[in-house]
Amino acid sequence: MAFQNCGLMSKKIGALTVLESQYGVDPLTGYTTIPVNSGADFKMENDMQERTMMMPNFSPVGKLSGAMSATSTIAVEFLGGGVDQSNKVQAPFYDDLMQASGLVKKAAYLLTCTGSTGSWVTTETITQAATKATHVGTVNLSSGHDWSGTSQTFSINVNNAGATEVTLDSACANVAEVVTEINTQLGTASVTGVEAYASTNYVGIRTTTAGGTQTFILAAGSPNALATLGWTAGTYTGTAAVTGTLLDAKTGGGGAATLTVVTTGSFGIGAVTGAGGGSATVATASDGIVYVPTSSCSEMQSMTLHYVRDLMKHISTGMRADPTFTFEVGKLATASFALTGLYTDPTNTSPPTATVPTILPFPLMGATIVIGDLSPTLMACSKLELKLANTVTKHMDLSDANGMSSVGITGRKPTGSIDPLAPSSLADFNPIAIAKAGTKLRIEALFGSTHGNRFKVVIPYAQLDMPELGDREELVVYNLNFTCTGNKGDDEFYILFV
Repeated sequence: MAFQNCGLMSKKIGALTVLESQYGVDPLTGYTTIPVNSGADFKMENDMQERTMMMPNFSPVGKLSGAMSATSTIAVEFLGGGVDQSNKVQAPFYDDLMQASGLVKKAAYLLTCTGSTGSWVTTETITQAATKATHVGTVNLSSGHDWSGTSQTFSINVNNAGATEVTLDSACANVAEVVTEINTQLGTASVTGVEAYASTNYVGIRTTTAGGTQTFILAAGSPNALATLGWTAGTYTGTAAVTGTLLDAKTGGGGAATLTVVTTGSFGIGAVTGAGGGSATVATASDGIVYVPTSSCSEMQSMTLHYVRDLMKHISTGMRADPTFTFEVGKLATASFALTGLYTDPTNTSPPTATVPTILPFPLMGATIVIGDLSPTLMACSKLELKLANTVTKHMDLSDANGMSSVGITGRKPTGSIDPLAPSSLADFNPIAIAKAGTKLRIEALFGSTHGNRFKVVIPYAQLDMPELGDREELVVYNLNFTCTGNKGDDEFYILFV
């Protein structure tokens, strides 16, 4: 067979990323394979210096290589990272790119609350007290139960002290007497650390002490008292007290509140309080990961990129990024990162192993959108876009072999856009008046329904430019361009995965 020189194939693209522990130094391990969207590129930039010496003719003298740098555009599907074996949310595969964009990754909880009272203040401490290990039965025992003819048993192991059989053998006329019978028989069996109690017409059992180390295990007896009580065999554990920092609070009518709390602990269902006087009851608690902007150089990460075109590998270290996030109805969410870094000569290599995320993206539909006080019943948007607009600066250096020693993020002016249909009445929503007054309003969007693949984009203090009137399917829309402004600093937006 005659040899054919196929050259380098432009559609065979691979990318590997890794965060750097030392700026500009490739760690040489720990890479993440990045499945890039079409349109990805890598450019070697050279500030070529033209020789301007005058000659007795028109022939150019030529140019000399000047300071060099590298740029790359990496676009990816914007999706969650799923959950681990303990059902905890994981970072998305493009986490390195996010952190190289001047964003800090933090563990967080999204708390949906009822009965909210008082004021919630961002950056305040949120506390949830320790809870007891608790289990409540499902059988209505308002009429009690008669065990005097046929006794029943169950097994309980409190705080790993060993399983003990408890026998119920008395006639009980109501819930209170059932509770008394259980507590009496727990004492007879020398079981300590738990107590029965009435929960309206049902009977519960709980540890007498709160905390994450408090636990009990229920097992069926013979005859089985668990079925009579509506108790389920299993292990029940309390929770330790947990605190966090309030990143954001959204309150609504009827005492509803949604709190986003940065914490390394684990919040659950139950009461929470804020240092500023707010209190509420958590109805649902979802763990997550949040990315927030930072203005601190010490918190900003840098990244090494290996960009492979077929058999040619480009490496750039010390990379920093400026991202754009796009969410358009019926399409897949995308994130595009404009990267700038230090230059290294290319080499030949083997293509990296192709990796496709096991978490699937989804077309954007069924989102929950908030734009100020615009009623959800009047809401219809086709696109939301958020641009961080980082100022990515090349630091030129006479002592560096390539003339540039580092790349930094020295500023940002995040902006965005969204395009709601214009309600028929300005009384329902008047963005013109809002823009004129300089009033700031909340914009947020929650996409997805699966734990680990839901994401929420929040701009708490959006300031509108003067709206532009547009047309979508012969209906008037407001093309709203906005600036993401801060309140206490580094809080002009956040992106949460839950």
